[in-house]
Amino acid sequence: MTTSSETVAARIARVLAERIIAGALEPGARLRQDHVAEEFGASHVPVREAFRRLEAQGLARSEPRRGVRVAGFDRDTVREVAEMRAALEVLALRNAAPHLTGAVLDAAEAATRAATARAMSPAGRRRTGASTG
Repeated sequence: MTTSSETVAARIARVLAERIIAGALEPGARLRQDHVAEEFGASHVPVREAFRRLEAQGLARSEPRRGVRVAGFDRDTVREVAEMRAALEVLALRNAAPHLTGAVLDAAEAATRAATARAMSPAGRRRTGASTG
């Protein structure tokens, strides 16, 4: 979801992070500044900032004279992140539950349906690398 206040660098970082997390960009894959800039219609400055954001999130690593690559994750790191996320999701749900209304639940259901439809479209399958048949 793009907001009007989201910077170009933030949007690039968000989209690349989504691709990394979804597995569309595999660990060790090179993130080429020229290709990313061309895809997003941006200059190299916001791309470099996006790469820095990905590094700060632990999703990419910069290698001297070799460029930026998608970070790999070992089993212990994945387990640790999953445990933290599970704890945070319980806390978030506990705090959100008193504020849930029918309208909020309807909007969440509509967003889920729209995201599923996008993911299942031919363009969505190509973007994530999913099989088309």
